[in-house]
Parts: sequence; C-alpha cells; structure tokens
Amino acid sequence: MNAPDSNFAAPAWLKSALPWLVASGLLFGIAHAISGGERSGHLVGEAAPDLSVQLTSGEQFDLSAQSGVTVVNFWARWCPPCRAEAGDLMRTHEALGGRGRVLGIAMEGRDIPAAAGLGMHYPIALATPGLPDAFGVSMLPSTFVVDAHGVVQASFVGAVTESQLREAIALAE
Repeated sequence: MNAPDSNFAAPAWLKSALPWLVASGLLFGIAHAISGGERSGHLVGEAAPDLSVQLTSGEQFDLSAQSGVTVVNFWARWCPPCRAEAGDLMRTHEALGGRGRVLGIAMEGRDIPAAAGLGMHYPIALATPGLPDAFGVSMLPSTFVVDAHGVVQASFVGAVTESQLREAIALAE
C-alpha cells in the first residue's frame, strides 16, 4: 500500500472557499435552531420522569405535586437558541399565571447567574445528576409540556416559540 503523498496541496480555490463554507453551515444550523423548535415526540403521552429539584430561591420543586401545566425547559448560557427563546418562555410563564408555570433547568452551575440577565424571571433549578438523561435530553434547548396529571403532552428540540408553547399548553389544559 502506498503512503499518502505528503506533497499534496489543496487547490487555491478550496483554501479560500473552505472558511466560507464552514461559516455558512454554522449560520444555517444556528438559524434553523433559532427559527422554532421542532416537535420531537419524545415522551409524549408518557408519564414525565420524576423531577424533584431545589430552586435557586431555595424552595423545593416536585413536579408530581404541581397543579396545572408545567413547561420544563433544559438550557445553558452558552447555547444561542436557549438565549433566543428566553423571552418567549418568560412571556409564557406570565401568561400562565395561576394555571401553571415554566421551570428552567440549567445544565451547569455557571448558567444560574446568567438567567436573570437573559430575562428568565421564572423558577430556575440546576439539573441534578441523571435528570437530563431521564428526559432523554440530547440537544439544547429541550422543552417538555407536562399536564396536571404528570403526562408529557408535547416536547420540542431547539428554540421554542411563544405560539408553539401556547398551542401545546392548550392541548395540555
């Protein structure tokens, strides 16, 4: 077997085009993620995994003890789509009023201080070991709409919009 030619040089056009191709691909991926979450179907119709966390306020939050709809959102400060959807989540939390809540699950402790700066003035907790896996979170953001009976009625991967949440909440109520 012949060894690779160590004298190979990429054509000049490829060298100049490569950074643009990579940047275009990244921008397309970010734009797609920010443009609206895709329904994932993950866990829909199933009981939500056990979720018991300590909120940044110091209170204990237990999903099984909640009445009304709970929107569970897994996020991180370094995730552009997570940052983009924060306003939609806040407006959804305000619109729910006494009918439910949004719960932000920060993936890292360093995410917590960023929440207020992103306008996340709803309950926030740090993900406990195994919690993202229990919900099958493989990409951020991931959002789950859970009804008052603890059943997942909708799930999204990517930035979710206020209108998508409004529609999912209507089904969950």
